[in-house]
Amino acid sequence: MAYVSAIAVDFGSTNSGCCRVCEHDENGELVYANPEFLHSVGDYAKDNTWFYVEESFLERIRKSYDSLRDDEFRIVSKIFPNTPDPNIIWGREAIKHNMGLIKSGNWKCFKRFKMMLYRGDESYIGLDFPLILIIKTYLRIIKLECLALESQRLCRNVTTDEIMWGLTIPTIWTDSNKRVMSEIAHEVFTEQTRVLSEPEGPLVYSLQAANAQSKLEYVDGRVSLVIDMGGGTTDICLMKETRQQSGGYKLEMVSNSDGSAAGGNDIDEAFFAYLLRDISRGLTSDNGIAYDSLNDYDLAEALLSGFQENIDSWIEMEDNWYKLKNRPDFNSITECSFAFTAAYRKWLINNGHSNVATRVGEYLMDGCSFKTADLVDKVFNPTFDKICSKIREIISNVPGGTTINRVVLAGGLSCNYQLNALVRNTLSATLGASIADSISSMGALMAGGAIAAGACYMLLNKDAITRLSAWNRTYFYDSRVKDVTPALIDEYRQFDVPLKPGHISGLMDDEEKYDTTIFNRGTLVLFPVAIKGKLVRNFVADDLSTREGQTSLSIRFYSSEKPIVIYANQDNPDLRMEKEIRIPCQPDTGYQLEVDFNEATISNSLHYVLKVRQTGEVVAEGSIDDAFTSKEE
Repeated sequence: MAYVSAIAVDFGSTNSGCCRVCEHDENGELVYANPEFLHSVGDYAKDNTWFYVEESFLERIRKSYDSLRDDEFRIVSKIFPNTPDPNIIWGREAIKHNMGLIKSGNWKCFKRFKMMLYRGDESYIGLDFPLILIIKTYLRIIKLECLALESQRLCRNVTTDEIMWGLTIPTIWTDSNKRVMSEIAHEVFTEQTRVLSEPEGPLVYSLQAANAQSKLEYVDGRVSLVIDMGGGTTDICLMKETRQQSGGYKLEMVSNSDGSAAGGNDIDEAFFAYLLRDISRGLTSDNGIAYDSLNDYDLAEALLSGFQENIDSWIEMEDNWYKLKNRPDFNSITECSFAFTAAYRKWLINNGHSNVATRVGEYLMDGCSFKTADLVDKVFNPTFDKICSKIREIISNVPGGTTINRVVLAGGLSCNYQLNALVRNTLSATLGASIADSISSMGALMAGGAIAAGACYMLLNKDAITRLSAWNRTYFYDSRVKDVTPALIDEYRQFDVPLKPGHISGLMDDEEKYDTTIFNRGTLVLFPVAIKGKLVRNFVADDLSTREGQTSLSIRFYSSEKPIVIYANQDNPDLRMEKEIRIPCQPDTGYQLEVDFNEATISNSLHYVLKVRQTGEVVAEGSIDDAFTSKEE
């Protein structure tokens, strides 16, 4: 099928959005040009990962999500601003404009739920609702928006399978997180949906942005360190641009991607903890509870959680914090101010916190200011230190002989002046002062959109990046031999596994272990695809053919801890079958199978494409979820 567009979804902890590419070449194939940010809000490429669901519709989602029709999702958002009688409202501006509706009805709020999955929560904190169902609902909302935009653009109804979808995930996701997100992506969008790594997108996008013609500009051997600092995580990858024998270029992973569960959300939480300590220090509630005796969580429950239900007043106070957080002159001022709202003081009085209300009233009259150095030390530095520590750790573990030539800073938090300066100082201290001239920062729009824009490129150029294997060894058999051949020697040499003449014959001497009748016809020797710590190679089989009357192909995937494996029978103790798929096909036809092991290093999913060898027609495409979680070490 010819896709009408490629859309990459950046599902973020604080902000989410999509990037679309919809230009085609003369053959009708999608080409990477003019990426569009579909959820851009002002000078930022994404909108808040924050939505409300009307209570009765939420109950229907809980009881019968799969049976709900798409037209039953009545969404108000940036893309759907005027939907009548809505049951879902998402995005910061849409919520602002519909505060009256939310406050007058029974609506449930979902915000910052992505990192709950990483923490292992099964339900949304504060609301007994399955977390996975929340994520599926949110991504379905985004899908419906994209389908509506494509239908409007093409003046006809566009279906889900007409779009090439991608979903990005953080580097720190566990195998369990990867499995959940892969399954959700393939259920909400299509079986062909690709799962992509977040920090790789900014690298691709930065290479394009550096060129006046918006073409990717490679330099053979150049190594880039990408630091993507977002709301929930900081993701880091190290990639090298490598010229191929064909004359083209690939990005090769130098060391495994890593990151930290530290981001802008932590700074937000730290600020309000700091603020609440300041306004309650030494005071007691109307019923005699000393605020100083409460931990940060209980203090927030007492003095803030209830107030956050007053959406308009809370957004105003939160906006005041964002203005303070993003001040460009933090390093040049000794004091900084924060503006409370009169609505907060009134709420405190009405909810048994009159002493705190009195102090807030004084701040309303005289102004509230903090010592900048103290605020930075207690609010910003704990998160900044974690991020810089992770950067130093990754740089210290760079393989010997590798020189980092450039650095890409991306993500919304990279626009914070203090952190940007601190990261630059850390890089100069660890890589040398000269690296300062090779640090690429992006403006707010690009910093937020680089993940999705780069992911769009990777959707259209699936071989653009070669990653390191996360497993010891994975194999796919490709040839029937009786002993070592030059081709086999060359295959194993790429993985630093030596083979010598007679090696396979020696392995075949144990007649009790292997079926000698198979050896007489030749032995299936499994060619390696991935060895832990080595670059992964995708698998391509050009010689698949069906017999007369055969209507399906069976494909099996094996793994082993041994460097060389003989497929003499399926009881070989050195061999483990991971997955088997059966693909419907036509009899007496030649096929080509492509299997993307690269994606498995990100999502534990194998993406495969089966084509008719003669025509190139795609007859099957899909993903095998949870393919290699047994390899986690």
